[in-house]
Amino acid sequence: MAVKRKKIKEKPVYDCTLPQNTKPEIAFLTEPEQTALLSVIPNTTHGRAIQFLLGTGMRVSELCGLKWSDFQSDEIHVERVNMTIQDWRDDGYINVETLPKTTRGKRIIPLTKTLITLLNQQSLAQKQECLKTGRKFDDKDGYIFANALGNPANRNNIARAFRSLCKNAGIESRGIHTLRHTFATNWVRHLLSWLFAFERYIHHMSLPSSTPPSRRSRQKLPKTQQVKGKMWRYFGNTRVVRFVPVQR
Repeated sequence: MAVKRKKIKEKPVYDCTLPQNTKPEIAFLTEPEQTALLSVIPNTTHGRAIQFLLGTGMRVSELCGLKWSDFQSDEIHVERVNMTIQDWRDDGYINVETLPKTTRGKRIIPLTKTLITLLNQQSLAQKQECLKTGRKFDDKDGYIFANALGNPANRNNIARAFRSLCKNAGIESRGIHTLRHTFATNWVRHLLSWLFAFERYIHHMSLPSSTPPSRRSRQKLPKTQQVKGKMWRYFGNTRVVRFVPVQR
């Protein structure tokens, strides 16, 4: 308007350069850091919850919403999320249970023998806790990772336990979502290792030796897009995971 009325010759913002919005690098635990973390994890509900997050790549809100009815044989069904939010009416906190973040969030995650054993340990510990408190163990609608009163575990308490364990393990403190990124990175690393082993076995796939392994995995592998698709179906939704160089 000022230019039209000839109050000024041109808009002063023409020579301004907008700051670029750079995304922070995705944080994850290296293999030595994972080993150090696992060595200090206690045999408690929070400790088992952290191990389960590392072994499944679930969001912590999804873990807090897990019920025993979701645990079926060798798989876990993600059906809901449970979040602890502040209640502005009385300065307290309430649990809010809702559907997963995205439509793909409802999914089935296969479990390894280690994770199945971990859930069995959690079941036994929870039954012993019920005997102490006098409440009845609910093997259907009861929460898998619950507190002494049977309420779902607080995600903030799990995050605090994780930061404390990072300190005890002598590694840099990170957010609880780091475990999800770590699982995804491990998944890609082992899958690409298998693909390169398969290449050597069948002597069919041709990759230029002058290209670094991480770049070959991104640019030349014909199955890369299929791998990403499988990851989306597994994780429900996640940002692109960095590709880790694979030693051949």
